[in-house]
Amino acid sequence: MAEPAVSEQPALVPPAPRLTVEAAVLIEGSSGQIIFERNAYQARPPASTTKIMTALIALERANLNDLVTIGPRAPRAGGSTIGLRSGQVYPLGELLEGALIPSGNDACVAIGEYIGENESHFVQLMNQKAISLGARNTYFRNTNGMPAKGHYSTAYDLALIARYALRNSEFARIVSSQYATVSPVEDSTSVQKNGLSIKNTNALLWSYPGADGVKTGTTQNAGQCLVASATRNGRQLIAVVLKSHDRFGDCARLLDYGFQNFVRVGLINPGETVAIVPIEKGNSSTVEVVAQEQLELTVPNQQAGQIEIVINVDEHLRAPLQAGTKVGEAILTCEGKQLQKVPLVTSQAVMKNAPWWEFWQ
Repeated sequence: MAEPAVSEQPALVPPAPRLTVEAAVLIEGSSGQIIFERNAYQARPPASTTKIMTALIALERANLNDLVTIGPRAPRAGGSTIGLRSGQVYPLGELLEGALIPSGNDACVAIGEYIGENESHFVQLMNQKAISLGARNTYFRNTNGMPAKGHYSTAYDLALIARYALRNSEFARIVSSQYATVSPVEDSTSVQKNGLSIKNTNALLWSYPGADGVKTGTTQNAGQCLVASATRNGRQLIAVVLKSHDRFGDCARLLDYGFQNFVRVGLINPGETVAIVPIEKGNSSTVEVVAQEQLELTVPNQQAGQIEIVINVDEHLRAPLQAGTKVGEAILTCEGKQLQKVPLVTSQAVMKNAPWWEFWQ
C-alpha cells in the first residue's frame, strides 16, 4: 500500500497539546493524513504495540477456528502472559484475543510458531508486511515486542500499520473489546472449559468517548507506549505515543486536539461521479468521469470555509476511449493555492462509431 499523499497544511494551525512523550503522531484514519507529529519518524522500541502486526499476519494467513497446539516455547515467553501450558489446544481466534486484549506474550509466540512453523519465519512475514505498508523505518525481531537489539519502529509507522489493521473487522472487534474469555479445548470432546477472563489493558476503552482500539505497550527501554483510536460521527482518528509519562492522558489530548480543532473537507470517494462530459464520434454522446482516488483534506476549523474544489476536465474528448483514461483532475484549493489533487478518469469505455453511422448522422 502506498503512503498517503502528503498535503501542505494550511495556516492557522491550532496550538499543539501539551504532551509528556518522546515521540507522537496523530493521523486521520480515512486518509492517513498527519494532523500532528513530534519525532514521528524517530526509531524507538515499540514494546507490545508490535502485537498489532502479529495479529494482522495471523488474520491474513489463517482461519480463526484453526486449533493451535501450544509448544514448549510459548509458556516460557516471560512478561505479561495468559498462562498457556505446553500441550494445550486453543482456537487461533482466542489466542489473538489473548495477545491483543491482555497483551499475552505467550499467545504471540504460539501464533508465530503455528503460522510460521517457527517464530523466526513468522517474524520475516511481519517485516515483509511492514515494507509493503510503507512502514520503512520498522524492523521486528520477535512477535511480542519483548526487548531485543534491532527491534524498532516509529510513531508514524505504527500509525500506518494500525490504520491498515483496523480495516479488518475481526481485528477491530478484538481491540475494541473491554473483556473476553479464552479457553483451552478438551482433546477428547472439543469442548472448551476452564475459561480465563481477560481484561483489555487499554484504559481509554472505559474513559474516552468513542475509543475503539488499539494496543498498549511497556518495557523499561520503550517506556509507556500506546496506539489509540477513536471514532466520532463516522470519523476515526489514530494517535500514537512512544515513551510517554502519561500514555492514556497524552492520547486523549491528541484525540481531543484532532476532533475539536480539525475537520475533513472535499470528500470525494474513489469511483464517485464528478462530471458527465460530451464525447465526439462515440457510440455514446457522453461519458461519466469519476475520481480515481479519494480526495479529502483535514484542515483547521477556521480554514474549512475557504476550501474549494476545482474540477478540470478536457472538454474535447473524442472516441475511442478506454475505461480508466485520465481526462482531468479534481483539485482542492485554499485562496487560490493548490493543496491536493486527484486524477479524474472515464468510468467506462466509449467505442468509436462505425463509418456508416457517421455518414448517416
